[in-house]
Amino acid sequence: MEGWDHYYRYTADGFGKAAAFFKKAVELDPNYGQAYASLANLHMQAANFHAFLPALNMSWPEARLRAGEYTRMAMKNPTPAAYTVSSARHLLRRQHEEAISELERGLALDPNNSSCLSNMGWTLICAGRPKEGIEFINKWMRINPRDRFGYLHLRSRAYFSMGEFGEAANLLEQALRLNPEERGGLLALLAACYSLLGRDQDARATIEFRKKNPMAGPNVAESLFQVPLADHAVVGRFVEGLIKAGLPPGKIAGGYFPAFKENQVAGEEAKRLLIGSRITGIDRDGHQWWRDHKKNGEFNWRGGGPIPSDTGKCWIEGDLVYNQYKKRLWGIEYCGTVFRNPRGTKEGKDEYFFCSDIGFAPFSLVK
Repeated sequence: MEGWDHYYRYTADGFGKAAAFFKKAVELDPNYGQAYASLANLHMQAANFHAFLPALNMSWPEARLRAGEYTRMAMKNPTPAAYTVSSARHLLRRQHEEAISELERGLALDPNNSSCLSNMGWTLICAGRPKEGIEFINKWMRINPRDRFGYLHLRSRAYFSMGEFGEAANLLEQALRLNPEERGGLLALLAACYSLLGRDQDARATIEFRKKNPMAGPNVAESLFQVPLADHAVVGRFVEGLIKAGLPPGKIAGGYFPAFKENQVAGEEAKRLLIGSRITGIDRDGHQWWRDHKKNGEFNWRGGGPIPSDTGKCWIEGDLVYNQYKKRLWGIEYCGTVFRNPRGTKEGKDEYFFCSDIGFAPFSLVK
C-alpha cells in the first residue's frame, strides 16, 4: 500500500520509491502474487512513460522484459492485478481478444478491481470499441478517483478513436498540466489531435517539445508500438496526424508496421516459417542481423552492437513465438506474434515482422 501511494504520484521519484516498497513486500513473502503483479505493472508503465525509467536505472527494453519476468511469477498465484498485466502484454502483441479474456477473468474475481476496470477500458478502445471502453473508465474513476491523470489520458484515447479530436485535445491538455514531466505518448497523441484540427503550428511545436525526450519514439512506426489499435481507420488518422505534425514515418515500406489480424502468421504456419530457416533483418540502429534456426529450434545469431554473436532457442506455443538468447537481452525469455508486411520485400528485409514485448522487428527469409 505504501508503494502504491508513491506510484500514483506519477513521477520518477515516486516510481523509484514504489519499486523499492514492492520489492520489500516480495522479500517479506516470496509467494505474494500481488507484489509481483505490482512490480510487473510498474515496469510496464515505466516502459510506456519513459520519464520514469531513470529511477529504475534501466532502459525501456529491460523494463519491458523484467515486467514479463514478474508477470510469470504473479501468474503462479493469479490475482486481478496479475490478470491485468498479463492482459497488457497480450495487447502489445496485438492479441486483443486474449487481452479482453484475461481482464474478464480478473473481473470475475473482483468486479470492482481498479486496475482491471481501467485496463478493460483501454483494451476495448484499442480493440475498436471506444464507447464500451468509456463505460469501464467511468466506473474505474468512481472507484479510484486518485488517478486523475490516468483517467484523463484514457478518455482522450477514446475520444480520439471516435473522431472527436477537440475533446481529446482538451483532456490531454488537462492531463499534461497534472504531469508536466510526461514527454512521450501523450504529446504524440496531442500533436496528432492538433494536426487533425488544423492547428498546424501547435502540432509542430508539440512534436518539437517531445523531442526533448531522447527515449520517445523517433518515428511513426516506433510510436505506434505503444498504441495497439485494431481499427484501420483510427490507425490511419493517427499516422496522418503524426506525419503532418512533423514526426517522420518509419524506415520500412509503408512507413509503419501493419499489425492487423489479417496479416498475422500463427500456429503451424509460424512454425513452418521459422523453424529450420535462416532469417535476416535490420535493427533500430541500422545494423543487419542474421539468425540460423536448426530443426530443434536452437539458433545462432550474429549482428551489430556490443554482443556481435550469440546462441539461443526459439519455439512456438499456439500463436506465440518464444525466444531466449544466451547473452543478449539479459538472457530473459520473451515472446510475441509474427505478421506479414504486405508492402515489404526481401530486398528491404522487411517481408515479415515480429511484434514482441520489446517492439517491432522486421525480417525476411534468406533462401
